[in-house]
Amino acid sequence: MHFKSCYIAFDSWASMRTLSWLIHFCLWLVFASPITGLASPAHEAARLGDYAQAYALWKPLAEKGDVEAIFHIASLYRTGKGVPRNLERAFNEFMRAAKQSHQHAQFNVAFMLQYGLGINKDINAAKSWYLNAKDNKSSKAVLMLEGLALTGQALEGVSSEIEPVDGTDNGEKPADNLALIAAARAGDVAALNDLLESNESAINAKDSFGRTALIIASANGKKQVVSLLLKSSALVNEVDLIGRSALYIAASKGYSGIVRTLLAYKADASLRDRQTQDTALLVAVKNNRISVVRVLLSGLSSHELNAVLDHRGNTPLSIAVKQGFIRMVGLFLEKKLYINQLNESNKSALMVAAENDSYRIISLLIRNGVRVNQQTRQGWTALMYAVEQNNTRVVRKLLQGGAATDLKNHQGWTALMLAAQQGKIASLQLLLENGAALNIVNRQNEDAMYLAVKYQQQKAISILQKFGAKLPTGPLFSLFGSV
Repeated sequence: MHFKSCYIAFDSWASMRTLSWLIHFCLWLVFASPITGLASPAHEAARLGDYAQAYALWKPLAEKGDVEAIFHIASLYRTGKGVPRNLERAFNEFMRAAKQSHQHAQFNVAFMLQYGLGINKDINAAKSWYLNAKDNKSSKAVLMLEGLALTGQALEGVSSEIEPVDGTDNGEKPADNLALIAAARAGDVAALNDLLESNESAINAKDSFGRTALIIASANGKKQVVSLLLKSSALVNEVDLIGRSALYIAASKGYSGIVRTLLAYKADASLRDRQTQDTALLVAVKNNRISVVRVLLSGLSSHELNAVLDHRGNTPLSIAVKQGFIRMVGLFLEKKLYINQLNESNKSALMVAAENDSYRIISLLIRNGVRVNQQTRQGWTALMYAVEQNNTRVVRKLLQGGAATDLKNHQGWTALMLAAQQGKIASLQLLLENGAALNIVNRQNEDAMYLAVKYQQQKAISILQKFGAKLPTGPLFSLFGSV
């Protein structure tokens, strides 16, 4: 039935330029259709809504191993049409068809494994079946794999919005809409022009994943197509079912030219992916797309930039620091963005760098004037985080940059106390060499020596003694024994 529509289309477009594209489009329609094969009494019954009759007609064929019948039986069990809904039975039937390389059954097996529908949730197995479906030319499997790769985890929270392929659903998009989306994916500007001339209203049509031609062209790096669609009044801020806009996807893939074009057409950079809650800037930072970040920083206002935090309250600078993206860090410092801003964990970029042993980034931050002695709401400093890691290069760099040795956190602890209590010997030595005070006590009236004895840190005790610290005396000292 698809070839008939293709023939009509070719008859109206009679041009050699379009012929090649039409042939590919016809093949794409055949592979993309959820119902394959010629119409049958079972298909006709399903089309008319008589799913019980469709089940009765498909069942004996499925019992004989007919893969199409097995797939449709599974679809009926999944949807509860014509039979009581039974996800476990649906999964088993989909698996029978999937093992016979049925593309849509493979997708359904992957989908049900991903969300634990009728089977225990298994993301690794889901990925494997998505890959099988992808190899079998499933465009939906490609999108799901892209989503998994983009977020680094399962696509939680969208199972109610994305439905598996249903063999009983004949509500296909009009051929013009499918053709427009296929042309956008292929980057075929000529075919796209022809399609828009014949049916301009299809420009914002969506596929079953909510993707417009603009979103698909942006995802595939088709800059000419993106420009054409925008000039033809494509809606720039449409999102797919996962909440990803054309700008978000282009930013995630590093297409800086497309990002610049989308911004020129007022793309909304504040839109967030529904799963990760990331904006275009955040996803560009997390994927180290520095050219995209440059474009976004030049195209966004100060107010827009200051509002960009991830779902954990991390600034783009803190994210770049944690990932070790030194050029990205340098870019934010050049723009003087987020330099001393604390995230929701009350850590500055310098503290994050100290916690992650990022010596080069710490050097860069200090050169650019960060507040070395900034404290969290709990009173912690970058020096304290560095001492916990016992990285002497980092501790030394912070001390050279002006880090104060004797600042206390809210429990009255100094960096020296942390080093003594945890036996961080190299850091302890450096702090003492840089004048850390021995006689400061915390809220429990404990000094560094007292803590070293209490936690039986013998090497720390020896070093503290060399710098003049006295062993604790009094009745409590006997509880710790001799050292």
